Amino acid sequence: MNNLAIVIPSLEPGQRLLQLLVEIRKTSPEIPIIIVNDGSGEEYDSIFDHVKSDYSNTLVLSHDINRGKGAALKTAMNYVLKHMPEINGIVTMDSDGQHLYKDVYKCMELFQNHPNDLVLGVRRFGKDIPFRSRLGNILTSKLLGIFTGIHITDTQTGLRVIPRLFMRRLIHVSGDRFEFEMKMLFEAKESNVSIIEQPITTVYLENNTGSHFRVISDSVSIYSIFFKYTIPSFFRYTISSLLSFVVDIGVFSLTLALFQRNNFLSISVASVLSRVLSSAFNYLVNRHAVFSGNSHYSAVKYATLAIAQIFASSILVSMVHAVTFFNPTYIKVVVDCLLFFVSYHVQKKYIFKELTV
Repeated sequence: MNNLAIVIPSLEPGQRLLQLLVEIRKTSPEIPIIIVNDGSGEEYDSIFDHVKSDYSNTLVLSHDINRGKGAALKTAMNYVLKHMPEINGIVTMDSDGQHLYKDVYKCMELFQNHPNDLVLGVRRFGKDIPFRSRLGNILTSKLLGIFTGIHITDTQTGLRVIPRLFMRRLIHVSGDRFEFEMKMLFEAKESNVSIIEQPITTVYLENNTGSHFRVISDSVSIYSIFFKYTIPSFFRYTISSLLSFVVDIGVFSLTLALFQRNNFLSISVASVLSRVLSSAFNYLVNRHAVFSGNSHYSAVKYATLAIAQIFASSILVSMVHAVTFFNPTYIKVVVDCLLFFVSYHVQKKYIFKELTV
């Protein structure tokens, strides 16, 4: 196993971390261990100092503030990629005692036969498992299989063996907290990295009170990532655009009502005001929930597109109104529907295009 390194993200650890290190060193005295102190605070310095002084071939990396499990994993990956060329993969495990080293070792053995695959140590969720963990995992696993074809028993396991080549992609994936582990599964599918499972013992100490999982905020982050990857981008774009459309048409109609006239100036002012407000909303939604990429200067590119649409919409609405004398609001609906399809392709291919890594 000398081509692997163990990575342990750690936030406010207790004696369980030290017990885990003792267990690892009994079986694998020479395997490199990287512990990432994710902003635990000065009161925990003694534990990390103890790790540095008493455990050989063990490195402690530190964040000044708590940045999240995903950020800790990426910090370790970056270190391995830059300073440990002999390492072919890393084993990630939790510091709260939920992973037994005999199971970690099984995952490492499986990786030896599948050095390019993502190995997951998967738990079995019986009635003795806390309800929130059992429900969340079963529901996510079922939905993941239905919508993506990724059939995984345990989507939230922290015990994973990640190949070096895949790490090069993961360090560029957004997400700094628990949602990063969900993103890893989707990235594996997109990168054609096979996912294989190794059954492990399910351990929940003191009803999982040692976990730093934030039930509401972390669940929202995880499921927003889930739906972002499983629902087609055009459908998400349509929903986002419909919401923005309501804002746009509402402001446009209200502004024209205030002007009480339908000339070029009033139509232009109404178009500008409505588009500025709806575009700000639309950009935020598209960047964070619709498209999976975000190119350099996306805000500038999006603003340029929005300005172009404003002028195109104003000119076309005014021209059609001058010829047909139809209600400008109705004309705007038709014109903006045409611009809708143009905007989708521009945003997907140029504005929110995923950066290559």
